[in-house]
Amino acid sequence: MTRTNPWRLVLLFVAAGVVVWALQVWLTSGGSATIVPSLPFGITLLLIGVVTIVLAWPVRRYTQALRKAQDVSDRRRDDADDDRPEWREVSSKRVDPQRAMLALALAKASSLGGSIFAGGCTATVLWLASRTVVGAGMPLAIVSLVCAVALLVAGLVAENWCALPPDDSEPAGDQVPTAS
Repeated sequence: MTRTNPWRLVLLFVAAGVVVWALQVWLTSGGSATIVPSLPFGITLLLIGVVTIVLAWPVRRYTQALRKAQDVSDRRRDDADDDRPEWREVSSKRVDPQRAMLALALAKASSLGGSIFAGGCTATVLWLASRTVVGAGMPLAIVSLVCAVALLVAGLVAENWCALPPDDSEPAGDQVPTAS
């Protein structure tokens, strides 16, 4: 699985913002009320971000132990011996591959979803700010925007935690393999 492309996140942010802005214009021109995200929406986004970080934490511990063991082995210039203490620590922190893949998939989905929700909430905040009377929906829209950005950041951080260090035998690339 490749790392999330920042341009894809920007594209999703802008596309969601344009769609929500157009929806707000369409609803308002028809005499309907604007759409304002609710407080439970923001709290849900924040909870998803917390779950993403919690699921990726054991993978982070494993990848850090793996990086440390590889650094020690590189300094010694010998083969990775499983009897050495640093490799025993790696073995003790090993994560189930399915759990690591779940953490990585959730991290990627969180970053993409956070970008979409942040774009939509930004459009809503800008729409409400452009009105002559701002109304009570502005604080809720801002809270939802902050929570969407928190989800985006949590997804990117968790995805970074799930990246294994590059193997010496393979060229360093954009690949993000699962921790197995």
